[in-house]
Order: sequence, then C-alpha cells, then structure tokens
Amino acid sequence: MNDKSIKNESRLSEIIEEAHEGCVLFSIDKDTYTSKLVQMNKAMRELIHADGDISHLKVLDVFGIDTKTYEEWIELLIDKRRNNEYCRILSMTGGYKRYITSFGLYEYEDGWLLNCTVNNKTDSDIIFGDIYSRYDLIINRLHAAIVFTNSELKIVEWSQGATELFGYRRDEAIGEKIIDLLVEEDLKVEIEEVADNIRNNNAYHTNNNITKSGNTITCEWYNNPVFDDEGVLIGIISLARDVSELKEIEQNLNDFDSVIRRDKTAVLLTDSKGFIEYANDAYSEMTGYSTEEVIGCRPSIVNSGSQPKEFFADLWKTISSDHIWEGNIRNQRKDGSYYIADTRIIPIKKNNGKIHRYACTQKDITKDLERNNYINDLSKTLENQERLSMIGQMAAGIIHEINNPLSFIDINVHALKDMIDEISESVEDKDMISELYELIDDLKDGINGIKEIASGLKRFTYKSQSSELENISLNEEINTVITISKNEYKYYADISFDQGEIDDIKADSGKIKQVILNLIINAVHAIRDNESEYGKIHIVTYQDDEYVTVEINDNGTGIPEEVRDKIFNSFFTTKKEGKGTGLGLSLSKKIIEQEHKGIIYFETEMGIGTTFYIKLRRDFDGMIEEGKEDEE
Repeated sequence: MNDKSIKNESRLSEIIEEAHEGCVLFSIDKDTYTSKLVQMNKAMRELIHADGDISHLKVLDVFGIDTKTYEEWIELLIDKRRNNEYCRILSMTGGYKRYITSFGLYEYEDGWLLNCTVNNKTDSDIIFGDIYSRYDLIINRLHAAIVFTNSELKIVEWSQGATELFGYRRDEAIGEKIIDLLVEEDLKVEIEEVADNIRNNNAYHTNNNITKSGNTITCEWYNNPVFDDEGVLIGIISLARDVSELKEIEQNLNDFDSVIRRDKTAVLLTDSKGFIEYANDAYSEMTGYSTEEVIGCRPSIVNSGSQPKEFFADLWKTISSDHIWEGNIRNQRKDGSYYIADTRIIPIKKNNGKIHRYACTQKDITKDLERNNYINDLSKTLENQERLSMIGQMAAGIIHEINNPLSFIDINVHALKDMIDEISESVEDKDMISELYELIDDLKDGINGIKEIASGLKRFTYKSQSSELENISLNEEINTVITISKNEYKYYADISFDQGEIDDIKADSGKIKQVILNLIINAVHAIRDNESEYGKIHIVTYQDDEYVTVEINDNGTGIPEEVRDKIFNSFFTTKKEGKGTGLGLSLSKKIIEQEHKGIIYFETEMGIGTTFYIKLRRDFDGMIEEGKEDEE
C-alpha cells in the first residue's frame, strides 16, 4: 500500500469517527460469514453504551436480527448489496431500541466489508422504537396484524400477525409505502383520501386489500395517528383485521384491557377450562417457567401438593359461580423451591353473560411471611428459653432429690455385697451366692445408668441456657447429646462414637448440642424411612491445623439428587406434610457458619446413606481478630 493510500484510508477513518450518525464496519469471512469488528465510531459507541473494550464484538452483538437467521440475512445482503431495516440496536447494558439502519456489503480480496450506518433519530423513530420494544411480546403473542407507518405512509414496523394476514415478510414490507404494497391500483386514489382522514383523526375505515399471493381480502383498519408536541403528524399505528375475525378480536382486546386494568403483579389469563393463554414476565420471574413453557398448560404446573384436593374444589366452585377468589397458595417453582402466592382470580364474561376466561393476579409474599415467622419464632425462642431456664432449675432440684436416695441405695448395695462376701464361704448353696452377686451387679449397672442420665440432663439443661461462647470439649458435648437422645434412636439404630484426640474449642455449648441433636434425629428419620434393616449411626471427631471436625454418618436412604442444592434452604423439607418445619438444617447452617464461622456440608449416595461434616475453628478468637483488622 503506497503512502497516498495509507493517507486516504486514515482520513476515511477520521471521517467515520467524527460522523454524527452511528457507524460501524465489520469484515465478513466469505466462507464462514464470521464477523470481526474493524471500526466503530464514537456516536455508535455511545448508542450501544460501550465503555470498555469492544474488539470482541460481532454483528449479532450489536444488531438484533428479527425474522431470519444470521446466515440468511448475510446471503440477502450478498444478493442485494444494500438494505434498509428498522433494526434493533442492542445495548451492552441490556435492552434495545429500534432505528432505521442502512447496511451495505462490499467485496474485497479477502472477503466482505459490512458498512452499517444508523440514521439520525427522528421523533417517530424514538416513539415507535420505544412502543414496539415495550410491547413487542404482547403484539406478537396476540398474532395481530399491526403496522407502524411514518408521516409519508412508509412502513417502519411490521408484526408477525401482519405477515400471517398479508403474506409479506417483515423485510419485504419495511420501507415500502403501505398503499403501494396492499392496495389495488384502482383504489389508490380513494385510499389516499382515507389517509387524509386518518391524519385528521378519523381512526376507522374498511377497504379491500391485496395479499402477496394476489388474493383480495376485506379488512377493517383501526388507526391511531401519533403527533409531536406541536401537533404535527409523525406516524400512524394501525391494526388490521379480517372482518370474519372481528368479533373474536374485539373480545380478545376487551379481555386484555380487563386484565391490564386489574393487574399490578404477575398475571395469568386462562380459558374457561383453566388452560393458560397468557402469562406476563412477572409470572415467569416468580415461577421460573418461561411464557412458552406455560402456554397451553394449567396453573397446576406450579402445584406443590401442599393443599388438599378440597382446597382447589372450593376455589373452582367460587370462580365458576362468577365470584372473585382471594387467598394464599403454596406453589413450587421450576427449580423445586417453594413460594407463597397472594392470589386473586377474576372471572371474565362474554356479552352473553357466560364466563369464558379467568384472569389471575399473584404476588410472591414468601419473604413477608418469613419475616413474620421470624418474629414469631424469636418470640417462641424467648419463651422456650424462659421455660428451659425453669426446667433447668427444676432439673437441678430433682437431680439433687434423686441423688440423695440414690447414694443411700448405692451405699447399701456395697454393704450388701460385703455381707455376701462374709457369708459366702459358710453357705453351701454356691449357686444362690452366684445369683446374689449377679443381682448386685445389675443393681450397680442400674444405679450407674441413673447417674449417667441425671448427669447428662444436668449438663444439657444447664449449658443450653447459656448463649455465650466458652471453651468446651466437643467430645463431651456429643456424649451428652447421645445420652439424651437415646429414646429417639434406640428402636431404629445403634450409635457408635470414635472420639478423636481433639482440643477444646470456643463455642456456644447449647447451640452446638442443638446442631448435633438435629443431625442425629435427621439420621434416625432417614434410617426409619429405609425400613430394610436396623440402622447404624457412626460419629467421628478429629482435628487438623485449622479445624476440629465432626462426621455424622448414617446408612439411611440418602438424599435425592434433585433436592440436594436446596437442603439448607429455609422451609424446605423432604418430610411429609406436618412432619417437619424445614428449619432444622437452615438453622444449623446459620449456627455453624454465621455464628461460629465454621463450615457444614454433606456427602450422600442414594441407597447407601449420608455423612454430614461440621468443621469448627480451633482458633476462633484469632480468626475474629483477623477479621477486625481487615475491616480497619
């Protein structure tokens, strides 16, 4: 390349950069149609809100292609070389707006050069682009023939419904004058007069139109002229309908208007049998199901099974009697999580008085209820702590009262053994002496068992009242829980405990026992559900440089894969309705990870069992001090 060519190319680049219109150049590979950014001027960068590196951008990162694949779009440009479209310009911060864009394709030695120029924005561009981008989904969901024209009656937007009615694709219609495209030659003068009437706010007319295939159809047109602030016409939004469909379309518009007026949150529109015909974005966000997934389904797609059949029978009885139903429903999202929907269902009647649709509005109130439940739970917790304090005081008194006669019995048992020792040599019936010794041993075992239970109850009730961190022996805490919980597991499983050599740690004794107890009870329930054999629960403790670890393993049913990600969520439970609150594991996670800065997790295999791991920091105070230094 000579100096003159380099100079010219540099000057061309400067001109493009300084242009007021958005300009962007892409190189297009001839074989693969792969695009690569060559240049994007300042106006275009501002238009798409591109603040950082843009070298990676490709055609489809900047322009939205509506009616065909990218390859078909490029091939059309190769055939036509130039094309004007009312195109979606994609913002790098999300969303889009439509602008009239000129595309030019130029061949060079190594491929194609695609020149894209976004024309200066007009009032009609801004207004129509905003209207269409806002109602794009609704327009195409209705399958209505909607046409946007500018003040010269040239088509600037063309819905899928217009394609279905008249046969012209969107790219064939945009840029054409609507009279030239759809009106027979001998009617053009008459339609020009109709256009003048529209400009003067005469919004309705009926005329014959010709389709792409040459067929003539009679359409009713509903036109809405759009004026600027000075009263100058800048465009027309038109709705065309075949006369035979007029009544049904009028009803659809009335239905839609009714829903919009009553709706403030998620919206469903169903037919009289309950099949979903429309769902808005808020419903999709709340349930996790896309609009396409729910259309044609019943609202039971989100049924959680929490409400009995009688609940929904009463609901249907209410709305089918032309009454509005209001209430809360516990539903299940696509991802398996649950939510509470504040629901209102409104019957919609035809002109003949018969119900033919239902409109449903919903609001997710789960967080509101969780806040209320939290307050209630906090109140109950305080009440329970007061009761626990009273129980602790009573237990101390009872244990004291038990220990006095128990000590008397223990002393007398030892005395009785000494007496048997003295007479054993002189008694000839050695079998009787042997039986007496066995009775003495049984009495000792019973006394020691009572002492162990009393001691465990004393430790559990006394330490559970404390909410302060203290140095505790984790092995001792676990032994206490095993003793106290024996009645929960003795009919279903044996517990073995390998006590590792571990240091004392700083923790809340009562809350750590609460977590251990909850995991043992959950293990018992998993074993009980297995029903195939007597279960085994194995507990191990050990430590490394950073953590003291507790493993609680069971040979129960295991946790299904589809719920493993939700096992620590509040109010999530795999137990039958009424058998669990869904709070045990979420509270355990809060106690271990938030209050003790530790870790809790699990490993599971269906049919084999589950192991929960609790890791508590050996140097809790040191970790807290480091956190304070980081904050400073």
